[in-house]
Amino acid sequence: MTDALDHLARDLDAIAARYDDAGNPVTGIRAVEPEPRLRRYLCVRRDQEVFCVDADGHPVDDPEERRRTAAAVLLVEHVEECIDGEECRLVATLADRLTAAEVDERTATMASGLSRSATALADWRLDPMRAIARIAELDRAASLQSDAHVAHGGYLAATEPLVGIQDTLDGALVELLRDLENACGRAGIAASLSGTLATVMDQIDADAARLLGGDVAPRERPAG
Repeated sequence: MTDALDHLARDLDAIAARYDDAGNPVTGIRAVEPEPRLRRYLCVRRDQEVFCVDADGHPVDDPEERRRTAAAVLLVEHVEECIDGEECRLVATLADRLTAAEVDERTATMASGLSRSATALADWRLDPMRAIARIAELDRAASLQSDAHVAHGGYLAATEPLVGIQDTLDGALVELLRDLENACGRAGIAASLSGTLATVMDQIDADAARLLGGDVAPRERPAG
């Protein structure tokens, strides 16, 4: 993985240098694979001009391909914003604490399942190779998030009886239950990712169409 990330870093540096402009430098580049084994780079300059280049660093001329590339980045970044890997880790930690607490067997079982699914989702989200926006990875993300969302629903069903008797529960347990539920919300587990995506696809396509301007060429450099 380290070799792959080093290679990616060199590619990004080369593209930034190739399209360097002292007054308007490239300030951001996202590697993207709109489909398997098709590498593109979406670049932005300081003035917010956005352009797309291919795996060899050449400008992508086809407007529709540029739009698809931009839409792929926007879609992946939307998913990344919906799932907080560090909060998923916290969900797993808190769920493990609940499993070890003095709770009924069903609650312990549901908390354990929530921990496992939150850990798997965190591993996906925090993978360093997320640096490449791969559309093919979104099916896996949706599946992992669905598993965690379903596990969260089972956890809520198991702990619902505790709500009515929370005044009789140990204060530390009540606080743990509250912290776990809040963490699930921040992690992006409490809501359905698939449902969210269904509502934003048209907006992502429209944003991608507006994002890209005209073609861009490498900066001319003196010979020699």
